[in-house]
Amino acid sequence: MVELREMPPLRCTLLQAAAEVAATLGHALPAPLTATGTMLWLGPEEWLLLDEPGVPQGPASLVDVSDRYRGLVLHGAGAAEALNEGCPLDLADAAFPPSSCTRTLFGKAEIILWRPAANEWRILVGRSFAPYLLALLREVLDDLPPG
Repeated sequence: MVELREMPPLRCTLLQAAAEVAATLGHALPAPLTATGTMLWLGPEEWLLLDEPGVPQGPASLVDVSDRYRGLVLHGAGAAEALNEGCPLDLADAAFPPSSCTRTLFGKAEIILWRPAANEWRILVGRSFAPYLLALLREVLDDLPPG
C-alpha cells in the first residue's frame, strides 16, 4: 500500500557557493543528483536546503523560496511504481537509489523528486501545480492493484 500525504510547510532556501553553509551544518555538499541531509543538489552551483536551522547569513547567497513550493510524501513499497506512471525516469533502485534527487516531470508538472529512504519519496511542486499533481497522484494510487 502506498500512502500519500502533504509535508508540513517547509523553509526552502536556494544556495549558491554553499560549501561554507554545508560545513557550518556539519555535512558535505551533495554530489550531483544526490542529497546530503536535507541539502539537495539542483544544478551546478545550486542547492536547495530544506528546514535546516542555523543556516548562517554569510558569504553564501541565500534566497528564501518557501512560498514557491508545496511538499508531498509518497511512502510504501509501491511508491516507485506509482511515480513511474507519470514520471519518465527509471526509478528502480539501481538507477535512482536512496539519497538521489533531481528535477523532472510528473505528468505536465515540473517537480523536484527526492528519495530520502528506500520506500519514501518526497516531491516539491510549484504551488500553482499542486492541485493538478495531487489529483493526478490520487488517480494513479486509486488505479494501483491492492497489496
